[in-house]
Amino acid sequence: MKELIYESCNRGEWIKNSIEYRKSITQAIKEGEVVNIHLNKNVVKEKFEPMHIVLFSCLIDVLKSNKYKVRLIIDNEELRKFVWEDIKVKEYWSGENIAHIPSPIPSRFNLWRILEDYKDSYAINVCQYLKKLDEKKDFSGLQTMLNELYYNIFDHAEANGNAFSYISADVNARTISVAVCDFGKGIARTLREAHPEYETDWDALENAIKKGITSRSKSHNAGLGLYNIVSMLKEEDSLRIISNNSFGVYIGKSKKFYKLGRNFDGTLIYMKMSIDSLEEEEIVESFYF
Repeated sequence: MKELIYESCNRGEWIKNSIEYRKSITQAIKEGEVVNIHLNKNVVKEKFEPMHIVLFSCLIDVLKSNKYKVRLIIDNEELRKFVWEDIKVKEYWSGENIAHIPSPIPSRFNLWRILEDYKDSYAINVCQYLKKLDEKKDFSGLQTMLNELYYNIFDHAEANGNAFSYISADVNARTISVAVCDFGKGIARTLREAHPEYETDWDALENAIKKGITSRSKSHNAGLGLYNIVSMLKEEDSLRIISNNSFGVYIGKSKKFYKLGRNFDGTLIYMKMSIDSLEEEEIVESFYF
């Protein structure tokens, strides 16, 4: 029996553990072999962010695809209730792989399995979700950002369905947190295959943000996806991207790129945005023609 243990909500530890645990997974010797994922008492609901949820989901998906049976052990009672009753994590791997189950809490846009067949319904649902947060604000820019993140996975990831997103809003702090993760090829690797002049993953990731830089993997891809996302960030916003052996951090308009030190096969993007920094929506009451 395998046991995969998470001992805190520290982001760096989750990323490191997720990389190591994923590499340790091979095809089950016998279908139905059990793997325990243990979240100990220090993993608590108030610090369990969207990035934890999508990493956790991608890891479960790897295990299930390798014919393991997954047993969740969650020591914190409040977190256990959240995972089972709010996210409804069990239902995503019961029978057919379900794409989305609505959250009972309006401030959360629950776990979404990123499949190209559902991209139109995703766009509609995320628009409806955002408008519930503040009807006076113009969320069109944020909706465009989210769509760009999804198209990045459709176009480049080759994740075979192992890709998830989760969005939550803190109504009191007036912020929106978004996380998207795929266990596919990774932005850096995809771009380096198309541009051999990029010698490192962090060079490739930094260039992926530039306007017009593309892997040329799709005819509609004009190299604007990540550039559009970064260009929409306000001073109050933050964006972090982990892909292959690279880590990019945007705080407002400042940016830094690092060598990750270990290979994250795929891409993890998580960001936090201020609702109050969004413009008021313009309402046109009359048309003349």
